[in-house]
Amino acid sequence: MKQEQSNKPFSITKHSVYDAWKEVRENKGSAGIDAVSIKDYEQELGKNLYKLWNRMSSGTYFPQPVKLVEIPKASGGKRPLGIPTVNDRIAQRVVVWYIHERLDKEFHTDSYAYRSRRSATEAISTARRRCWKYDWVLDMDISKFFDTIDHDLLMRAVKCHVSEKQIHYPQIPFERYADDTICHCRTEEEAEKMKAVIMHRLSACKLKLNEEKTQTVYCKDSRRKKKQENVSFDFLGYTFRPRKAQNSKTGEYFTSFLPGISQKSKNHIHDTIRSWKLTRKKNFIEMDIQMSASVRGWMNYYGKFYPSSLKPTLQVLNHAIVRWAIRRYKRFKVSYKRAWHWLIRRYKENPKLFYHWCCGIIPSYFKLKPVKIRRAG
Repeated sequence: MKQEQSNKPFSITKHSVYDAWKEVRENKGSAGIDAVSIKDYEQELGKNLYKLWNRMSSGTYFPQPVKLVEIPKASGGKRPLGIPTVNDRIAQRVVVWYIHERLDKEFHTDSYAYRSRRSATEAISTARRRCWKYDWVLDMDISKFFDTIDHDLLMRAVKCHVSEKQIHYPQIPFERYADDTICHCRTEEEAEKMKAVIMHRLSACKLKLNEEKTQTVYCKDSRRKKKQENVSFDFLGYTFRPRKAQNSKTGEYFTSFLPGISQKSKNHIHDTIRSWKLTRKKNFIEMDIQMSASVRGWMNYYGKFYPSSLKPTLQVLNHAIVRWAIRRYKRFKVSYKRAWHWLIRRYKENPKLFYHWCCGIIPSYFKLKPVKIRRAG
């Protein structure tokens, strides 16, 4: 879009509005309360973006109400989700870009969510390193954070550019990703005191900890000999717990406190694979196209730390291909074992046929537990 000088009270460029539109279009998403979809919005794109830019830069822009929908939660129940209009989503991106630089420096260095050059895997890596250094972790869960956060307090914080001091003791390191936070403590007593301080601070912000999910965890390994019942916690899709490790210099095995894919994440992967419609009409190329994008994402994220815990989970992919073969070829309907040997021969003939085979998730019938196969049809 052509850049244009103006004497409007807010200095917002047309380029920034257009770039925000491109990001919103890329993210897709449903229509808001005005029932205008991304496709509808694009029909008169120039007119719509000009009108939005004009209102934002003149200070006459007001957002519309959000459309409320409810989505199922993994733990049961439903979570309310607000869907803004396409226009408002573009405006939100513009605002985020303009205030991000001045607000980002106010965040604590241990805050990782929604920040440029920061990621969840960086938070997990830092947590892993600190679990080796500190014996205890306070694993916190804020009860219904996004549902109950006080927006008046939030806007007060925004107005003063989040200049309020951080709520944690300066000597207590932590990793925070949105509402998912863990604190590293030297002793169990320190963790309990930290919990009390945080509960008090959250109550001032009209929030509270979910005490059923908040826990103190002992980071047990070969050096830490205390007998404690609670020795694991989940953080950003990983479970931190004692795991077998090998000294790269001596070759000796020992127990280290390490992150690996969580059971909840494994279940999500299994559910995703089960949801794929691998009908008998599909061929190998079509199946690989359908599977490879998800597999790349899983390998890139859950394969960063202790990847050996991920590979057995992805063996479900080979089970899915075997079930496809049973549906497609009549000769396999009477013999599950025959279908497996057929798949193993396909792997030996072309080990790069599927992306997950290239990653070492290879079919091996005798190393796998049989799974219940639904009747083909």
